[in-house]
Amino acid sequence: MPARTQHDDIAMPARTQHDDLAMTARTQHDDLAMTARTQHDDLAMTARTQHDDIEMTARTQRGDLAMPARTQHDDLAMTARTQHDDIEMTARTQRDDLAMPARTQHDDLAMTARTQHDDLAMTARTQHDDFAMTARTQHDDLAMTARTQHDDLAMTARTQHTRW
Repeated sequence: MPARTQHDDIAMPARTQHDDLAMTARTQHDDLAMTARTQHDDLAMTARTQHDDIEMTARTQRGDLAMPARTQHDDLAMTARTQHDDIEMTARTQRDDLAMPARTQHDDLAMTARTQHDDLAMTARTQHDDFAMTARTQHDDLAMTARTQHDDLAMTARTQHTRW
């Protein structure tokens, strides 16, 4: 029994010391684990914040760079459209400017041709009527002369026939 008591006397403080050390080790482990988790979460949060900040900066820079490019694109497009419209308007004006004298000249020539045609037609009609009148008059004169000669000859023939 004295050996058991001696064993228990030695074992009990050893067990208590073991349990104290184990509890201390567990507490230190938990404290270190909590600290590590907190540091991990803090670092993760910092990393996320930095990532978001970098991404926001990149988006802002992209927008800042894209906006002048879009503005320049729109300005160039508007200039090109304006130049296109100006060139088209100039071309239409030049076409009209060239076409108007041609139309006027065409109308003037057409009017001159119509007038000359009408004048020549009137002259031809007048000449036709004059020639027709002259021909009728000559025809009538010749017919009258022929009738007179026919009558004279007939009268002469009757007179001569009666004498014989």
